[in-house]
Amino acid sequence: MPPFFYAVARLDVQDKFHLLDLVNCYSHSSSTLHPEHQQLIVDNGALSHLVDLLKRHRDGSNSRAVNSVIRRAADAVTNLAHENSSIKTRVRMEGGIPPLVQLLEFADTKVQRAAAGALRTLAFKNDENKNQIVECNALPTLILMLRSEDAAIHYEAVGVIGNLVHSSPNIKKEVLLAGALQPVIGLLSCLIDVSSCCSESQREAALLLGQFAATDSDCKVHIAQRGAVRPLIEMLQSADVQLREMSAFALGRLAQEIKGHSETSLENEDARQCTGNSLGWIPKPCKCHPVRKALAGAITFCIYPKFAHCDVCIHLLAVVIYGFKEKFLFCQDTHNQAGIAHNGGLVPLLKLLDSKNGSLQHNAAFALYGLADNEDNVSDFIKVGGVQKLQDGEFIVQATKDCVAKTLKRLEEKIHGRVLNHLLYLMRVSEKAVQRRVALALAHLCSADDQRTIFIDNNGLELLLGLLGSSSPKQQLDGSVALYKLANKAMTLSPVDAAPPSPTPQI
Repeated sequence: MPPFFYAVARLDVQDKFHLLDLVNCYSHSSSTLHPEHQQLIVDNGALSHLVDLLKRHRDGSNSRAVNSVIRRAADAVTNLAHENSSIKTRVRMEGGIPPLVQLLEFADTKVQRAAAGALRTLAFKNDENKNQIVECNALPTLILMLRSEDAAIHYEAVGVIGNLVHSSPNIKKEVLLAGALQPVIGLLSCLIDVSSCCSESQREAALLLGQFAATDSDCKVHIAQRGAVRPLIEMLQSADVQLREMSAFALGRLAQEIKGHSETSLENEDARQCTGNSLGWIPKPCKCHPVRKALAGAITFCIYPKFAHCDVCIHLLAVVIYGFKEKFLFCQDTHNQAGIAHNGGLVPLLKLLDSKNGSLQHNAAFALYGLADNEDNVSDFIKVGGVQKLQDGEFIVQATKDCVAKTLKRLEEKIHGRVLNHLLYLMRVSEKAVQRRVALALAHLCSADDQRTIFIDNNGLELLLGLLGSSSPKQQLDGSVALYKLANKAMTLSPVDAAPPSPTPQI
């Protein structure tokens, strides 16, 4: 490859974009097959000249030819840096990120799209590049681009944000503070056109919402309240496999209870940072975060002004407040679980267990595991044949098999109290198909202590025996297996019910 980039600066505009077309074609065609060609172009001085071309917008010229040169320069950066971490770093060191961020506000939408595409590539798995993109104040413009009516624009914008957020919790917080949540949720229902870019935007948005929800209960609440659940459920039935996979991923994260957060858990010892004497409580150094102490102090002052100077009172109130917050957020997680099932998410997730795509299958199983944690969902699980689906499924990876086993165990642990009463009610009043599903599920999941109530007092045994006379071999098999399971449980007697040992022979 001759070092022709040194000649680029001396060419006129028309010649420049023809030359850049050649570089884009060459680097793009060889990037996945011959990374050494990318490096050769860079080593011959390409990047510094490309960065100079990216800065051409500062000259004030806005001709079609100049815009084409700038766009092709951004495309060249994308192609040269594709899956090449060292070149991504070189672009930053050559000063390429600030002009690309500025080009997000360029009047020509094709230039905007090319600049966003370059930033998306540069941000992927490169923390230093991510930080500089954020420091250059790219977030406000990227969030505006999420609302664009041009599907190609919002696809690139959500892609940049997704790469910035990935494995970067601090940037995720900045993205949320900048107001990204609602426009990202809006992309789930984008009806701008039916192009592939729109579908890809939905996929990227679902993935991003799953990342937002993964470790933040507050954000999970906001995602559900702002209307993400229903479009995510609708996406489960898309013809696009990747769209189904990402929506299952997002729903799975929304349905999981988040436990063990260092931000919201206080050690019991912290609540006892004082000793007593005849004069009253004497505070010891408090280990609370200053923000917690300030918040609790303000509330304490409003309620009990004379105690506002006491660190111990402030600290104990902080414990109460954060304990309440923990309980509140747990309740919100359970509401998400119930909301997903109530809005029709259960059946499509169960259908995805039939997928031959291991990743899609696992995301569906993980989401179902979350839904099974809510008592309000157990009856619906059983009504639609979910237990049989979990038992009969052919799962591709071991992690999915383990997840399904844990889901069945979770359902089993909830078959008591009001859940059991509801299932018994269904077994009395529902149509025959539902009655049989309930009886089959209870045969596998109920405790031995409840067998008489279910199968004798409420005619569950009759329902199982009826399956043996079915014309369907599958129903006959299901009934036989359920009866075998019941028989095994009946033989497992408690020590109180067991027959007494035979007397020792007397000699």
